Amino acid sequence: MRAWLADFGGGVDSLRRVELPEPEPRKGEVLIQLEFATLNRRDQSILDGYYPLPVKPTLVPACDAVGTILATGPGVAELHVGERVVLAVFPAWEDGPFSLGVAAQLGGSLDGVLRERLCWPASAVVRVPEGMDPLQAACLPCAAVTAWNALDLLELRVGQSLLSTTTGNVSVYAVQFAATRGLIPHLLSNSTQRISELERAGISAEPGAPADGADGAVHTFGSIDSTVDRLAFAGRIALVSPAGGTPIDAVKLFSRNVTVRAVSLGTVTQTRRVIESAARNRIHMPIIETFDFDDVPRAFTCQAAGTRPGKVAIMFPGEAADS
Repeated sequence: MRAWLADFGGGVDSLRRVELPEPEPRKGEVLIQLEFATLNRRDQSILDGYYPLPVKPTLVPACDAVGTILATGPGVAELHVGERVVLAVFPAWEDGPFSLGVAAQLGGSLDGVLRERLCWPASAVVRVPEGMDPLQAACLPCAAVTAWNALDLLELRVGQSLLSTTTGNVSVYAVQFAATRGLIPHLLSNSTQRISELERAGISAEPGAPADGADGAVHTFGSIDSTVDRLAFAGRIALVSPAGGTPIDAVKLFSRNVTVRAVSLGTVTQTRRVIESAARNRIHMPIIETFDFDDVPRAFTCQAAGTRPGKVAIMFPGEAADS
């Protein structure tokens, strides 16, 4: 079975294609033939060596994928051969608050999806609804679930405003899911070209922060103090990433009565809700480019460039990828 390995902190140059033994499903597992994978900034951070959770020294990278069930292990009755599925990134985190006890994650402390076939717990596999584009389904488990969890943590009410601070993948999903919840989405970007590209893809939000401040913000990059300045009094921040940030002004947080909550991707239950909502509301992600499985290093290089909004995809060989 063909697969890709990489080293934590080894960069794109550490990617190498290898042959791994064929997997066999154990009790409670399903065997999945992968069709498409998509890349995230998280995957790049693992190659660059600064991902905060535990990571294997050498691993199969990436966590977003869609595939078809080839076989089921003993005790699996709710899933069947031939069903298309995605994988929850944190298989042990069914629901509730995050803890280190449920921190094992796909493409980090556990081998990821850049292999032709893999086994995964049936309890952490989510069916893809009939009619959903498989490539769009492959985009959802990491960035979309992170955006959903961020909105859950913010606990905003219908009619309140949501500010997302970049045009990255989490933000692209956050503004779409916010609209389905009756919120008023705002998108912050210093690139009118990126905003225009999203609008042409059918993804739109109010530009910039609301004049009276946003009720909540999904912070994905840059100065947290700048995000605090764009909030209404007693606003809330879902902190997806501290990347590009500076030390936080605690006095400013206190004087503005701002709450900051860290977001650690999301649960299996949230993954199910994301898939359902994405299918029902036609939530989607622009695809920058799709690479063949043999071209994984080029796919990572394209993803790292970050010149356009959207996701980089990888197509697996075989009949499933041609469907």
